Amino acid sequence: FSASQVPTAAEVGGVLVVEGVPPSAIPSADQAGLLRNLKEHGYGKYLRMQAWFKAMDSDGGGTIDKDELKQKLEEIGMSSHSRAIREVLETVDTDGDGEITITEFMDGIPNEIQANIEKNLDTMDIAEVQDAIRREVDCL
Repeated sequence: FSASQVPTAAEVGGVLVVEGVPPSAIPSADQAGLLRNLKEHGYGKYLRMQAWFKAMDSDGGGTIDKDELKQKLEEIGMSSHSRAIREVLETVDTDGDGEITITEFMDGIPNEIQANIEKNLDTMDIAEVQDAIRREVDCL
C-alpha cells in the first residue's frame, strides 16, 4: 500500500507478523503488550528492544533468567552482584516468576540499563534482523 492509502486489515495483520507480534488468530499472552510497546516506542526502538532482548536471552528460551541477566549486565559494564540482579528482577519481572518476558522487558527495563545496552551490547546488525524476518515470513 502507498503512504496515501489506508491499509486493509490483512495488510496490517501481515505487518504485525513481520514485527514479531502474533496475529489475532494465534492466541498469545504477549500480543497486547507487544502491540502497546510498538505504539509507545515506535518502530525503530521497538526493533532495537527486540534485538536487545534476543541478545540477552542467551539460551533462546524466550525469557531472561537471573543467570542471563547477570552475564549480560557484566558484559555491558554494570553491577551484577546479587543485590543488583534482585533489584532489576523486582522492578522488571512483574509477575514474580523469576524470569523476564519480552513484554516485561519492554515495559520495565530501567533507562540506565537501556542506555548501557544501547552503548555496549553487541546485537545483530539490522540487516540480519530484516533477513531473519524475511525468512520467517517466507515460511508462513
